[in-house]
Amino acid sequence: MTDTQILAEKKTSGPIGRWLTMLWADKLAFFAALFLLIVLLCALFGPLLLEAIATKQNLRGRNAPPFDITRGLLYVLGADALGRPLLARVIVAAQNTILVAAAAVLASSVVGTALGLVAGYSRSSAAQWIMRLGDVIMSFPSLLLAVIVLYMLEPSVTNIVLVLAITRIPIYLRTTRAEVLEVRERMFVQAAKVMGASYWRIVFHHILPVIFPTLVTIATLDFAFVMLAESSLSFLGDRHSGAGDHLGSHGCARTTLSHQCLVAFLLAGSCNHPDDAVAEPSVELAAHRTRSDATLAP
Repeated sequence: MTDTQILAEKKTSGPIGRWLTMLWADKLAFFAALFLLIVLLCALFGPLLLEAIATKQNLRGRNAPPFDITRGLLYVLGADALGRPLLARVIVAAQNTILVAAAAVLASSVVGTALGLVAGYSRSSAAQWIMRLGDVIMSFPSLLLAVIVLYMLEPSVTNIVLVLAITRIPIYLRTTRAEVLEVRERMFVQAAKVMGASYWRIVFHHILPVIFPTLVTIATLDFAFVMLAESSLSFLGDRHSGAGDHLGSHGCARTTLSHQCLVAFLLAGSCNHPDDAVAEPSVELAAHRTRSDATLAP
């Protein structure tokens, strides 16, 4: 096989093939992505396959200890006060919890990043008002604020997503602003201004790709926290207007909360390792523009 054929195969592989190659090169990231895929498949098909088992009562197996598989593999995490297997209930409840957490993280990241771009690049008074808004949100404990707002509003999935998203906006807002304040002084941004690039083109075409890897990493770590917050609200009594089972709505407090922490920890680790491969092109872009700065500098 000639060098031309090898280069042609590399070019035709595309971004997906390149991402899979980088993922396979890092075995830890590969197994993290594999675990994440298994969790997503369980959350997608679990309610269809295990919902009957998760709701079936078995008083003979009530409060069964974990790691006891004499009653079956579904009892590996034990059973609740009504004898229902906790593993099946966690799998069934994972779908609603993951959907709520994903929607909240997506909404908070989009809004927080947009406000942070404006606050970081703009030199008007609007930037100060945006930062004061973030300070007001951060002055309240997020979980307490969520409980108060949900007590005043009608319990629903939309309201829980809205509340969780609002409480997480300052994280993306402050991080984005700090990154933009540093990137906007680089040489390639100044060169874009000199060449007549518009305000929005500089922000979205030159600045946002550079700070994107940082935002992806924050989002993956924040996903686990939002899962725990949603489960805590469900455990405290908010059932989201009958929207189905959630990780916090089980009866056994200590065992369920420990399983929530374990699931959130594993999901955070699984999301955080593959995101390095996802953010790799943006990191290369940032390095290329840094080298361009060094070349353009006098």
